[in-house]
Amino acid sequence: MGIVSAFGASMIGITLGSLAGYFGGKVDSLILYISEIFMAFPSIMLVIILVGYTGRGLSNLIVIFAITGWTGGMRIVRGKIFSLREEAFVESCKANGIKSSSIMFRHLLPNTLGPVIVDFTLLTGGYVLQEAALSFLGLGVDPSIPTWGNMINAARSLQIIQNHVNLWLAPGITICLFTLAINFFGDGLRDVFDPTQ
Repeated sequence: MGIVSAFGASMIGITLGSLAGYFGGKVDSLILYISEIFMAFPSIMLVIILVGYTGRGLSNLIVIFAITGWTGGMRIVRGKIFSLREEAFVESCKANGIKSSSIMFRHLLPNTLGPVIVDFTLLTGGYVLQEAALSFLGLGVDPSIPTWGNMINAARSLQIIQNHVNLWLAPGITICLFTLAINFFGDGLRDVFDPTQ
């Protein structure tokens, strides 16, 4: 779920960031305005509100995470394309009659993939944490699906907490280790893709 949600959010962010960075002007202002509306709310609160309207379920959560998590990737791609669109190779493409869509997605976008991949890994870890929190609160996926949040939710009675520590400690430690591993992986990718390191 974390990977699919992060992929959806990245695709939305890449598309909107490419449009905003390449065309600028009113297109850029409109996309920035929409992103600021999404960023004005804490992400977990926005997700809880949308889950309240759409209902629980794995597919609903994936769509909600993708819709609410695209702003960071959009700003990364927008900034990169904004700085690259005045380069000589872009002017050469325009002079040769290459379409704007081809310039955006075939010539400019590959130069932004490093930071986008890092953002993708960080989104994945964040979505795993959010799903665990929502499932623990009873707002996530169906209780019959064995997610880490549902495992902790099922083991929250006082008797289980005192007598069967492994039932809640194992999924809790696994969530922590997975999130740490994803974040360390993202930091490593950032070091690889950053030419100044």
